[in-house]
Amino acid sequence: MATVGNSYLSLADLRKQQNKNDEVADIIEIMAQQNEMVADAPTFECNEGNSHLTTIRAGLPSPTWRKLYEGVQPTKGTTTQVRDTTGFMEDWSEIDAKLVEKAKDPQKFRMNEGRSHIMGIAHELASTMIYGDTATDPEKFTGLAARYSSTTPSYKGFTARSSSMTIFLSHGKISVSSVSSA
Repeated sequence: MATVGNSYLSLADLRKQQNKNDEVADIIEIMAQQNEMVADAPTFECNEGNSHLTTIRAGLPSPTWRKLYEGVQPTKGTTTQVRDTTGFMEDWSEIDAKLVEKAKDPQKFRMNEGRSHIMGIAHELASTMIYGDTATDPEKFTGLAARYSSTTPSYKGFTARSSSMTIFLSHGKISVSSVSSA
């Protein structure tokens, strides 16, 4: 059983959110961070319910340098298919009704707590977009680091080519995107 005060708001928590006139104070969100990449990534419905099958370019054809009267051997690019899964992330804010009644501004008190849950979800989503790895956390989705890290030499047919990782995000369905289940 969870200890009260670790999972539920207490009278002490209410007091910490009040000013000297017992009014619910504005909270300065020093834990807030801007997560533009969450808003930036285009989102579209998965093409297979709770997963999304994508064909990615795995290799480029190699052109030939030639002189006059020499032939050129045909080459081809290669592709591979990647199945991405979705993850379901939820949080639950629960405040005892009697505690809410004790606040001078119950709506503001509830909103202060709700805002922290929304920020927590945004932080976790941004972190998973970069570091998510279904090999270690199967309930999440695969992020960019696990997909393109050089410590993982091949991800479903795609081979990383450097010892460091630089991620470029661009827009559109044929570039880095996010998907959601129906």
